[in-house]
Amino acid sequence: MKIILAGATGFVGREVLAQCRYNPSITSIVVLTRRPLPQEINDDPKVTSVVMNNFLEYSNDAKAKIEGATAAIW
Repeated sequence: MKIILAGATGFVGREVLAQCRYNPSITSIVVLTRRPLPQEINDDPKVTSVVMNNFLEYSNDAKAKIEGATAAIW
């Protein structure tokens, strides 16, 4: 399952991301974030990070990365 996760750098979001990374039924996590994630998270092949300046406007690249997701956690 591919999911979209926003807010992964906050207190709760970090734990949600950790649980998603360890869940074997989640195969892909697209993280929408305002700042880069730590390198250890970026190195995880399940995680794709999309740094966004404005959550109201999505670039074509961002749209392509979130396409096909079956769930979103905001």
